[in-house]
Amino acid sequence: MIQKYADLMADIKTIRTVGLPPGMSTGWDRVNDHFRPQKGYFCVATGIPGHGKSEFYDCLMVNTMWLHKWRWAIFSPENFPTALHFNKLCEKFLGRPQREAGDAEYKMATQMIDEYATWIYPDDEDTYLDDILAAVKQIKDTYGLDAFVIDPWNEITRPKGLSETDYIEEALRKFRRFCRENELFGTIIAHPTKMQPNRDGKMPAINLWSISGSAHWRNKADYGLVIHREDMTKNEPTLDIQKIKQKNFGRVGKVQLYYDYKSGLMKDELSGKFGLPKR
Repeated sequence: MIQKYADLMADIKTIRTVGLPPGMSTGWDRVNDHFRPQKGYFCVATGIPGHGKSEFYDCLMVNTMWLHKWRWAIFSPENFPTALHFNKLCEKFLGRPQREAGDAEYKMATQMIDEYATWIYPDDEDTYLDDILAAVKQIKDTYGLDAFVIDPWNEITRPKGLSETDYIEEALRKFRRFCRENELFGTIIAHPTKMQPNRDGKMPAINLWSISGSAHWRNKADYGLVIHREDMTKNEPTLDIQKIKQKNFGRVGKVQLYYDYKSGLMKDELSGKFGLPKR
């Protein structure tokens, strides 16, 4: 499609008078300095299994549900059964295990998660990207939607006849276009290639180039996040923001996070507490 100034004039005027969108608060002050999600854009997140990438994203989902009333679609077959994942999100909202909450408080948590989260679960062993995107579109049309996440990518079936690299390039292009056209913040959580500990027992640092399959993971993404725990004896993951395509949505850098095992919540190094902003 050919575009000239006349076609873009309304958007240009908005940028001139209002400015570029800053992105949405994540609920963590230090994280906001570097990473602010925005609908219509595509995020890739990676990290060694067990380092906290899914826990971080669960916290992010709950924070944005509360702060912005964002509705999420979730494809996360590793979180089985789905009822367990539902309960995990409830506990993050509560800030403590569900057994420590009263009935009225727990009911409030379940109502919020029910309103703002919808799960997609595969019907059979083979699940294709087109199937998931179709389900996301159905959820958007039925309930309304602001964001969705695929966790992890290796649960997606690659069609026969395509190399892994060619398929990833094609799939990421389709995924990014889907986010643009439907004005959704979309995330794919992808595993890195198999890593071995260093001689000191610590895991080596990884980056977006470490994701299994293709360099297209870094090239196609609008946002690129790495969650890494250098010392597995401590619940202290580092959020490494390695790519921010548009500077109005943040900047590259690292934020130290602290994970509370009991509640499943994370705090950044400045917040001094676990949990959501005051409700």
